[in-house]
Amino acid sequence: MNIISFDGLNRSGKGTQISLLRKGLEKKYNVGVIRGDGSREGMGNNDYHDLISEWWVNWQKNQHKSSSDWDDAYKRLSYENDVYINGLSSDTVVLMDRCYLSRWFTVRQYNDDLPLSKVHDESLIIPNLYIILNPSKQSLMKRCSMDNSPKKYFRQGIIENWYSLWEDVVKEAEIFLGEKLHLLPGEDLNETRVSIENIVGELLNGHP
Repeated sequence: MNIISFDGLNRSGKGTQISLLRKGLEKKYNVGVIRGDGSREGMGNNDYHDLISEWWVNWQKNQHKSSSDWDDAYKRLSYENDVYINGLSSDTVVLMDRCYLSRWFTVRQYNDDLPLSKVHDESLIIPNLYIILNPSKQSLMKRCSMDNSPKKYFRQGIIENWYSLWEDVVKEAEIFLGEKLHLLPGEDLNETRVSIENIVGELLNGHP
């Protein structure tokens, strides 16, 4: 089984590129899509693994989430994803919308001493291939300014306040993961799509 993760700040293009890649891969492979960090709606969603769940529905209703609430969400998400992946056939390609790298970025906002190695070793799911989409801060803020999502200002705040931390996370991840990590500017949609297709093609054809 091949597990490919996509990480990047809000509006970096992860969802778009996952969707494009999925459509191409489904012509030859079984494909599963999961969220590796963040949350689920718990309402059932065919675009990614998100079963109907009362736990997630109740979690979403909490309007004043603490770091502890997000820790609980990560643990539950990890467990549910692990169960899901173990039930898939060995030839499945799993696409992750964020992995433990994004989790590490979030935790470091309140615990900057946490090493990447510890988060890696405690993770239930370790991707074979890591893709980081990394547009400039200016590009991300511009994309957010055109966002109609109710999370618009939350996303802008993350980019405005934590972009330098994200840059540090990326640098450390490049050293830690080496050739398994591919860092893409993610500025141009089609250029990024072609790059991802080439990178994933090499992995699936036995040339990691």
